[in-house]
Amino acid sequence: MRAIAADFSVVDYFGDLAVEQDLRLLPQPVYRYSEEGKITDGAMFVFAHGTNPECGVLVEAYQDDAGARYRYAVAPMSIYQLQARYKNAPVWSVERRHTGRNARSYYAGVYTPEEGESLPE
Repeated sequence: MRAIAADFSVVDYFGDLAVEQDLRLLPQPVYRYSEEGKITDGAMFVFAHGTNPECGVLVEAYQDDAGARYRYAVAPMSIYQLQARYKNAPVWSVERRHTGRNARSYYAGVYTPEEGESLPE
């Protein structure tokens, strides 16, 4: 799960000047879970600026008729503009939200490995 999360990168555009800051993936997930017959493994990772969490990335590994797969969801924890990339390809972004508004923009995606590609543990 950590190897999958490490393929993500998140940039936060702070303040009125939208200063670009690369966020740091915390070394361990903040939450880990599984559900028999549904989710093989799940983990919530946090990208932070210093010690401040700015973005969450949820990664779930599961098995279905198509084989072993994983899916992810990205959630903002900041009012500032965020951009997430997976293996250097943009996968999610959210514009800056004004203080006091709900941060309800999220993104969920499913990744199916190429034939012969195995999922990282």
